[in-house]
Amino acid sequence: MKKITEMTHDEIIALERKDIERLIDIACAEIGIPLLDEAPVAPIAPNQEQVLNSYKIMSVVFKTRESAEALQDCLRKNLHNILLLNYCMPSESQLRIEDHAFSTNEEINSMNKAHKLYEEELARYEAIKEKYDLHIAQRQEVADPIFALYNEASAKEQVRQMLQRESSRYLDLAEGNVEIAANFLKSAFPDALEKIDDIFNPRVYMTDIYQELKDCVSEPRDKEI
Repeated sequence: MKKITEMTHDEIIALERKDIERLIDIACAEIGIPLLDEAPVAPIAPNQEQVLNSYKIMSVVFKTRESAEALQDCLRKNLHNILLLNYCMPSESQLRIEDHAFSTNEEINSMNKAHKLYEEELARYEAIKEKYDLHIAQRQEVADPIFALYNEASAKEQVRQMLQRESSRYLDLAEGNVEIAANFLKSAFPDALEKIDDIFNPRVYMTDIYQELKDCVSEPRDKEI
């Protein structure tokens, strides 16, 4: 496959994304930059949240809501006999049962093991990611000039297509006179013509399309019976 610097304008604008990526791969291979592997995936951190639901009332934690409600009923029935440390009776909000979460020792040990495993996987991932990022940076240095040439060709092609459309209009305005139409075009779009003078000659293009029009008009018609 040709290098992009060896291609004509028409060959460059015909490139698809996969073709450009292949050009980049070849250019990287020529200077010893490894081909890209799939991007590494970061490990997912284990859930460190407490996992068991419990019920708390007045700083007392119960495994079941029924036990918490039993204490709540008892406190409410004896509210007049209860004094807190500030010598005030507890308010209704203090007697509210709240959802609470905690972990058993077994679950804490399990979470610690999961976290240790995660840290080991994270260290491996970061080492692989560091190499991957280096390859990405090296590849980007190779890719930038290739994309620059492709983008330049694409921009020139847009200008060429615009001038081709305008050429047809001016040729019609000049009643088929190529010289007059070309001068019209040059007067209207001098900068655009200068930018793409290596890939577009208005006189040649107008001559070609005018000849095509003449050929279409001069084609013999079927004789009437």
